[in-house]
Amino acid sequence: MQHVDFPIPEKGTPPTSGYLKNFADGSWRLHGIQRNDTTWKPEEYRKTIQSIFSNILISPFVGSLQADGVTTHLLDGGHRTLAMMRFVNNEFEVCAPSTNQPCFYKDLPQRDRKAFDDSRPLHTFVYTNLTKAQEELMFFRLNIGLPLSAGEAVRAFHTIPICVLASELSVKFDSIIQDSICRAVMKNNQRDDAASWMLLILQNFHAGEIVLGENPGPSKQTENLERCENYRDATIDREKLTKQTAFLMDIIENRPITKKFPSYVIPTVQGIMMRYPMVSGDTIRSFLSDMFGLDETANPVIREWNYQARGKKSNPSKPPRCKERVKIFGKWLA
Repeated sequence: MQHVDFPIPEKGTPPTSGYLKNFADGSWRLHGIQRNDTTWKPEEYRKTIQSIFSNILISPFVGSLQADGVTTHLLDGGHRTLAMMRFVNNEFEVCAPSTNQPCFYKDLPQRDRKAFDDSRPLHTFVYTNLTKAQEELMFFRLNIGLPLSAGEAVRAFHTIPICVLASELSVKFDSIIQDSICRAVMKNNQRDDAASWMLLILQNFHAGEIVLGENPGPSKQTENLERCENYRDATIDREKLTKQTAFLMDIIENRPITKKFPSYVIPTVQGIMMRYPMVSGDTIRSFLSDMFGLDETANPVIREWNYQARGKKSNPSKPPRCKERVKIFGKWLA
């Protein structure tokens, strides 16, 4: 760790209505670095509004003034901001102070609406002249006590090309991974699992071999950040990586079986693609159809394939296990 200087931020205490007006007119915007807005439960949004009514000071909102001198990107406070926006848009009820009854914003008694609009239980801190790397560092420091998922860590890096590409491709292909791979993307991608899987895919294709076979969990936050930082100065071939990923996703999406594939199929198919670059997607799908659809007695290589499964091996996703499956493909192809 090394010391990094930051400018002193400008502090503000706007009323709730004035703060929300900044987002309505576009002068303030949620930064793309923010965590997925589905990670909060409905009750947490309601508690934020009740805190405002109760004059409970909620955590500061931290922004970064952009080079145009007009637009501020919100680095911290996204969920709390969304709570206020959604309440004002009448998406949920809270307990009105004067009546102690559930109430939408539009139905608030006049004095309660004025109390909410004029309330100042929030503080803004706006930094100027931050670099993109400083914005990233700021985000991680502000969330130091919150366990970011592997995918959230990937999405937070806007200055590392391979992470940027992983984020872009995850938006395009997240539904394919979720629909085709067992337990790869959880809860409709609320924690950006697809971005981490996409980085894994890009890491393998970039290396030209299987270097990673399983998606790291949120408990390994330090490792997740280091995983991204290791590629900060890496030059990637965006076009080639994008084409390879699209080819892989086509194989997985049009899978020959009704059940979802186990997750080790992703690095295994990558290994096949890299070892046998001229093999068609239909050939790989036929191979997978045999491996998952036929009995061991139908083909001896199926027994070898099954031997690599979790029942026989402690972790079937490790690169050596995936590489063994690539060899099995070679036998099947012959």
